[in-house]
Amino acid sequence: MSLARVLFFVFVALSIALAPYIPPLKRFSAALVAKPQPYLSITIGMTVVGIVLFIVVGMITALRSGRRMTDAEAQAYASASLRVPNYAFYRGYFRGKAMGRQVENSNSFRDIKEAFHSGAWWRDPVWRRFLLMIAGALLWLYGGFGIALVLGPPAVKLIVSAALLYVSVRLFWSVWRA
Repeated sequence: MSLARVLFFVFVALSIALAPYIPPLKRFSAALVAKPQPYLSITIGMTVVGIVLFIVVGMITALRSGRRMTDAEAQAYASASLRVPNYAFYRGYFRGKAMGRQVENSNSFRDIKEAFHSGAWWRDPVWRRFLLMIAGALLWLYGGFGIALVLGPPAVKLIVSAALLYVSVRLFWSVWRA
């Protein structure tokens, strides 16, 4: 087991044990429990908009720039997604006609920064769709964690806040260094 994983479990255990006894966190949690409504509406709205944006733009991307899968490829994909690891008695398979679209697209943070600097994100519809999907995924991520932040007990608030801070710093640092 790696040191990072051990430190993570120690942080979670300490958060669960000590979070109810941290006065600022206790006041913050009590304030959110007393009046969750504006924050809960915002976080649920962010989550729903993020999910819809991610799925709709993903479907549009698949229809516009995706490659039609052959029946054998679609059946292999569907059968593989039905497999459950570590269960020898379960056997997933797919019957009937299958169809699907395959989209292959990958961009690095450097590519994304270059698209912003050159203005390609505004001119190229492929870049617009890609960046809208990223925006949807980020809204979904922050909104979903925000729901847990608003509704959770103090320990969950502390763990979720630390996770969001970590993700935000890592994303910012990765984009900055690219």
